Amino acid sequence: MTSLMGTWLDQDLVSGFNKKFIWIAVWSCIAIVFAVLINSRFKLLGTERQRLDDDIYRSRKKKIGYNK
Repeated sequence: MTSLMGTWLDQDLVSGFNKKFIWIAVWSCIAIVFAVLINSRFKLLGTERQRLDDDIYRSRKKKIGYNK
């Protein structure tokens, strides 16, 4: 990657820096999209886990004899 950016800078300094900043911006946007997707997936898993924990708690309460 650095050699690719180096050739951009060697060919033309101004357009090389423009390409470099565009490269950084594109990969930053991709990283943000993936971060949002991963975050939403973990939130979904968290609610599923809470639901399972609640079900386990209720079933244990029934076995012990608490009906509240």
